[in-house]
Amino acid sequence: MMPRSLLTVMFALAALAAQAATVEGRLSGPEGTDLSAWRVVAMAAPSSLLPADAAAAPVAADGSFRLEVEGANTVFAVPYHGQTMDLSAFVPRHVDPNEPLELKTLGARAVVRLSLRGPDRAAVTGQPTAYLIGPFGPLDAAGQVVTAESGLEYQNLPAGTYSLWFDTRGTGSNVAAAVASFTVEPGATPLTLPGELPAAGGVSGRLVLADGQVAAGWTIASQSGAEPADPASDLAWAAGATRAYAATATGADGTFSLDGLAAGPTTLDVRRPGEMRAWWSFEVDVPAGASSAVGDLTVPAASWRHLFNGTDLTGWKQAGLWGEVPSFVNSGRLFVPTGEDMSGINWDVAEPPIWDYEVTFQGQRVEGRDFWAGLTFPVGEDPLTLILGGWGGAITGLSSIDGFDASSNQTSTFIQYDNWRWYRVRLAVNHESVRVWVDDEQIIDQPLGEVRLSIRFETEKNRPFGFATWNTAGALRDIRIRPLAGE
Repeated sequence: MMPRSLLTVMFALAALAAQAATVEGRLSGPEGTDLSAWRVVAMAAPSSLLPADAAAAPVAADGSFRLEVEGANTVFAVPYHGQTMDLSAFVPRHVDPNEPLELKTLGARAVVRLSLRGPDRAAVTGQPTAYLIGPFGPLDAAGQVVTAESGLEYQNLPAGTYSLWFDTRGTGSNVAAAVASFTVEPGATPLTLPGELPAAGGVSGRLVLADGQVAAGWTIASQSGAEPADPASDLAWAAGATRAYAATATGADGTFSLDGLAAGPTTLDVRRPGEMRAWWSFEVDVPAGASSAVGDLTVPAASWRHLFNGTDLTGWKQAGLWGEVPSFVNSGRLFVPTGEDMSGINWDVAEPPIWDYEVTFQGQRVEGRDFWAGLTFPVGEDPLTLILGGWGGAITGLSSIDGFDASSNQTSTFIQYDNWRWYRVRLAVNHESVRVWVDDEQIIDQPLGEVRLSIRFETEKNRPFGFATWNTAGALRDIRIRPLAGE
């Protein structure tokens, strides 16, 4: 009889062999693309910047590569051009050693130059530092200083969407600590992109608790969907913001002065001392080139309820839609994959709020050309679905009003969503109306009154509260719900 210790070793080796695999793949691209400039890495969590210790598989001139995979069905094949992740070739699905691995890049741009101006085409003052950010984190830790004469230049960026954060702290700059997105198209010749940064503004006031005590040592900051590993890193927080990121702490008397905000309607989060997640949020109007005194901001005893913990699907369940592919969590985001035709995930709650509540979340389309989020939610006893990017990728609206869906009723609007760019969505429901904002811009104010509310049959299984995609993959994070203040 074989000794137990030897059996244990054999079983362990068999399990290890089952998890390890060599996967042959192929990268293709436009005619004339030098595919040997790419590498592919098997990673459990993608990174915008190639890790220094990554075991990268070289890509041959014909596009072929061999990827050594540890933990099949739990890792991604992440393509890099130089040190930068190539989002155009990234497939947001785990590597299956039994399936062919086919990646397709759009290519890269040899040189990208950004010609930057301040408000009203004025020169940028104060020499802020610009940091390049990809969807999976910052790409340059040092940043580039912006002067009145210089713009920004980046080399060999793969095609895709990127963001910049302009750190204006202590510079007295005329521009905000803006988070600005731009899109790179492939090509051999230099690409010059103009950019006008928003005017800097600020707010000052006092943060007060519901019992009348001052809120000392709280953080008040631009709303961000990130939960950084290093909470002291403003760059990491900025990677989760959509318009600008600035932060400060309240004093012993609860007072604060927050500069570097982008002028216009702005949402500010407040966080309790030592905590990462927002307790409450306030909407303020930021003036251009000045600071506005907002007086006392009172923090209610009730807080945001955070529905997604960023690490697993606790509190969520599969919707059971036709052709659904199971959702999964990676890199702090909830992926709803491309299905046939749909995929979906529901909040696992028996009785969600039905009146006088507000929901906010960040989301992005990561693959496909249709709606990357269809949020079904209750309006009293009736359901509605907010469609983001449907009917070819841009239609946004409510389905359905008086039997007409989001493509053909009065809520229909056109928004061109960029893949891999985060959008902040906010939805408020009361007895009078349903209101929707995207990136602090209100796009829907639908009175209730005599209208008839319903949903399409495809999203019935998302009731009472759930997300769906249509032939498209989406990602979600920072999903919150709260009672409407004063309603």
